[in-house]
Amino acid sequence: MGDSGNTTWPGRHISPASTGAAPSWKGNSAQVKTLFRWSEAIEALDIHRTILKEGVTSESFIAINSAKKPMDEAFFNRRRRRPFNRMSANKDPYKLGHVLHFSIRTPDMFALKKQRGDGYYTDPQQIARNDEFYRRKNFNSHRESGHLTSEAPVSADISRLLQDNRVRKISEQIDARTKAGLAAPSC
Repeated sequence: MGDSGNTTWPGRHISPASTGAAPSWKGNSAQVKTLFRWSEAIEALDIHRTILKEGVTSESFIAINSAKKPMDEAFFNRRRRRPFNRMSANKDPYKLGHVLHFSIRTPDMFALKKQRGDGYYTDPQQIARNDEFYRRKNFNSHRESGHLTSEAPVSADISRLLQDNRVRKISEQIDARTKAGLAAPSC
């Protein structure tokens, strides 16, 4: 997802203000985010998926895609710098759904992301969160509106959850921290 022409954060992802996107991937592979059940085969977590222990194979660990087809053997390859997190396009990666990834959001939220750093690197010099990165990730060539079918039920759930005083206070604290971060001179 891109910034959809927003210069400041509109406050929600599921909104008509957030529809600029890249087309659904039709190439050789698509990145995945995984859902999983914790087991002894898992060594650690990664941004996109679990890191499986040495020696775990497709025979000892069931890994399927959204079309209920087995993941490629490369999924189990630990020699890659990052764990294999791609899926062949011919295995219907979007059959049950796809994640709308808001990697940059808007210029103001991107400034906060730069402060936070990248999930893989602790040294900010290892990855360039700069104007060029923003331009490369600012996908707006297509309109993605599938998430808008969930806008009313999500709004209702948010309203329901905010009736709980603890949830409402935490939500207010998050909003306050976000506003403070946006107002900070380093942004």
